Amino acid sequence: MSYSPSKIRKLAQTNSLEVEHIIEAAFSRDENIAIELELLSETLNWPRGNRSKGDQVVPLAKWARFACAFIRSGYEGLVDCYETENDFSLAFLGEYKTSESVAAILRIGEGLDEEATLKSRNEIAVAFNSILSFGDRPNIAESKAAEARNLLHSYFSSDLDEPIQATIYCALRGVGNEVSIDLISSQKKLGGAWSGTETAVIKAIKKRMRENS
Repeated sequence: MSYSPSKIRKLAQTNSLEVEHIIEAAFSRDENIAIELELLSETLNWPRGNRSKGDQVVPLAKWARFACAFIRSGYEGLVDCYETENDFSLAFLGEYKTSESVAAILRIGEGLDEEATLKSRNEIAVAFNSILSFGDRPNIAESKAAEARNLLHSYFSSDLDEPIQATIYCALRGVGNEVSIDLISSQKKLGGAWSGTETAVIKAIKKRMRENS
């Protein structure tokens, strides 16, 4: 779907504007859309935080600010936003299925220290999975694939919650290798809703490796 300032305005005025629309619109890097988002955020008093008068709300003003950062400064803008606010940038990058997104996620991941929250690591795995594990994945240099793989390997831990562990496994479908398979196989089996994830991921890794050989 293509977006214009007038389309964004119409969606906002009918209370139909969603976060997904803002992310998609920002990808055009149209300065006029950035101006419109800033104007709407101000005139419609979009929420800046997650709560308003005690209710959970979508902080559209913050999403719009990140969108404007991408429109004006590209991937560098999203990396800078993450470094200052540790929020939302990875959601944008996960939707932009480009080699530049992969490079930006790696920059964010490399900037995290050993005390990085599980939330941050999970968001990185989610973004990599979205970009690299499906048919519309971008072509990336093998060096970048190796960096992504090694970063995901570094997140392995025996005390991870199963949903996060499963997400890391799934993200390896697009970049995993024999080492990934060995690491996954050495972990405790996932259960419940995640049962069988290991088998499916290992199968996908082997299939991708055969196709690329």
